[in-house]
Amino acid sequence: MAKLSNMSIQGLGVFSSLPPPSDDGKDAVCYLCLEGGESEPLRRDCSCRGTDVGYAHLSCLTTFASSKNKEWDGRDTNDFQNPWRLCSNCLQTYQNELRIDIATEFVSFVRRQYPRDTQMQVEALYNKMMAFALMFDRLQPVQKKEAGVTANVLLLLITRIKNDAPPLQTRYYQFEANAYSLHGDIALDEGTVEVQRWQLLTSRSNCSCMKQLAMLKMPPTQGTI
Repeated sequence: MAKLSNMSIQGLGVFSSLPPPSDDGKDAVCYLCLEGGESEPLRRDCSCRGTDVGYAHLSCLTTFASSKNKEWDGRDTNDFQNPWRLCSNCLQTYQNELRIDIATEFVSFVRRQYPRDTQMQVEALYNKMMAFALMFDRLQPVQKKEAGVTANVLLLLITRIKNDAPPLQTRYYQFEANAYSLHGDIALDEGTVEVQRWQLLTSRSNCSCMKQLAMLKMPPTQGTI
């Protein structure tokens, strides 16, 4: 998946002898509500730089994204997702724990607002799943478990769409492949022969997969990719 390039934001100082400003954000306020971090921590994990640029409360980011969704015209799903994925200041994707947290809020929002819309729920779940996948090596065990549950629900809903409204959109095949890939990463992280077999069954190369299964002395199953 292509990564968005980072935007470099650099301020111009009046006096060249002045030291560069601190980037610790201790005096920052939420750019949405203009309040500090006393009642709720300020978050920033995007490409914003500077002492007071881009900091916000998670609850404010959630409220902002929810309000932007009310303006959605129902056509491009990217327009629906972007308020939950992109910082409105630097227009780059949220990263790390903040990306996971706001993606979780996105899933909750869609379940409340679109309880009967399976496709909208798939879009939100995929966004959350990829937030986990992009920082998989740094996830805590409980987060890896949640990532696996998210992938399972995503696959279940995609199967429902297959049964109810074929043919499946091309993008959903990619969602499905990435869900199986995440399951493979979780399986390899657990390190047992059985879970290694799961990873091999989701390999793109069927020939290579069969050879490696043979090395593990385990029979192939139906549906080998």
